Amino acid sequence: MGSRLIAFPARGHQTVLVEVDDPSIGNMPVARGVAERAQETFETAIAQIRPGVEALMAQLGELTSKPEAISLEFGIKFTAGADAMIAKTSVEGNVKVTLTWKPE
Repeated sequence: MGSRLIAFPARGHQTVLVEVDDPSIGNMPVARGVAERAQETFETAIAQIRPGVEALMAQLGELTSKPEAISLEFGIKFTAGADAMIAKTSVEGNVKVTLTWKPE
């Protein structure tokens, strides 16, 4: 599967380059320096995962025994259509949750 570069406009007139998988172009390497402009901003693409993150945090916040710290770690996958989603590993979703309690 080949890949291509997508240039996302970001705040402050910045650009974020993201390499995305694109099965339609076969096994060609990414052409560095040649990026397709995304139709939306980087912030808009990232906002697509926010409802899932907020739902997970809400559920963890309702634990009977409140942890001192909650840490979420996940990969973000960008598609050739410039969408963002939580990346998968193998056939499972990729979210690592770490809860920390201090001894009383």
